[in-house]
Amino acid sequence: MTEKVYKLANDHNKYSFRVHKDANKNDVKLSLKTLYDVTPKSVHIMNVPYKGRTQRKLVRRAYKKAIVTLNE
Repeated sequence: MTEKVYKLANDHNKYSFRVHKDANKNDVKLSLKTLYDVTPKSVHIMNVPYKGRTQRKLVRRAYKKAIVTLNE
């Protein structure tokens, strides 16, 4: 959990999840309802890009991230 995600969770009631690459907003909403019994206010999904190699060392693979705003 980074400082930016921690601040979003405390100040704005937003939480960040790493999701499957084929997941969409509806999949994330349904998963949160079934797993955690919460109703999300909004879901934003972004693709985090692949960061290349530096001297035979893999820096970071590409993944999909969801930022979920919960009702208070």
